Amino acid sequence: MQVPVVLSPRSLANRARQAKRHGMTLDQYLERLASEGWCNACKAWHPAASFGRDKNRHDGRARTCKAVMHARSRTWLNELKERAAAETDAELLDAVVAMLRLRTPHAQILAAIRESRAKARPHGGGRGPAREAHERPPGQGDFPARQRAPRGVA
Repeated sequence: MQVPVVLSPRSLANRARQAKRHGMTLDQYLERLASEGWCNACKAWHPAASFGRDKNRHDGRARTCKAVMHARSRTWLNELKERAAAETDAELLDAVVAMLRLRTPHAQILAAIRESRAKARPHGGGRGPAREAHERPPGQGDFPARQRAPRGVA
């Protein structure tokens, strides 16, 4: 059983204006708002579960759906990666040109390129942690062995 929501005259007028904008009556609009939400980014109705939480809003739901938020964060991350790659590539190109001017052997140039790319991807490009990040003494695994007393001995 739903508890009826009491709206102030100003809020009711705002909802009536929104209903008119969406091409429906105020009652239809309020019914739809009870189970769905309007995404301001993609301009479409979605189920309430498609919106994240936002405690600062009156209904506790975000204004944009999760799909749009995911797409935005993906776009931002890809742009960030491209900028980082461009900066790294420019620095690498300058270093290679300097080595060529000094007539550095080809093998040393390739080694410098591999080292530079390894520094740019500290975790091996998503294939596990880099060796330098987790140096351990020889013979020691990921976790040191726990010393336990035998059972029955305090």
